[in-house]
Amino acid sequence: MAKMYQYKYVASKKKRWVAMILCVMFGFLGLHYFYVRRYWRGALNLFLLLLLFIASSVFGLFYIQITFGPTQGIFVHWREAVAVICSAILGITWILDLVHISKRQFRDNEKLTLK
Repeated sequence: MAKMYQYKYVASKKKRWVAMILCVMFGFLGLHYFYVRRYWRGALNLFLLLLLFIASSVFGLFYIQITFGPTQGIFVHWREAVAVICSAILGITWILDLVHISKRQFRDNEKLTLK
C-alpha cells in the first residue's frame, strides 16, 4: 500500500489586503515590497521613480527653453526616452503586482504567499 502524504499549507504572516492597499495607493513607491520585506525590489522602484523625476524635470526645463527660445523643432532626446522607459516599467510592474496580489500569487521574502 502506498502512503498518503499530506502537505501543510504555510502562509506568510503578512496580510494580502494590506499589500493590496499599499500597491494601489503607493505602488509607484514600492511600499508593498517594503511591507513584504523584499527590500531590493522596493529600492528598485524608488530608483526608477527618482530617475523618472530627474529625467522629467530636465525634459521640462529643456522644453521651456525650446518654447521660449529660438524654434528648432522638437525631437526625441535621451531625457524623454528615459522618462518614457521608466514610467512604462513602473506602470507595467504596478499592474502586474495588482494582478499577482489579487490572484494570491504575490510572495514575501521567504517565498510564502500572503494571507
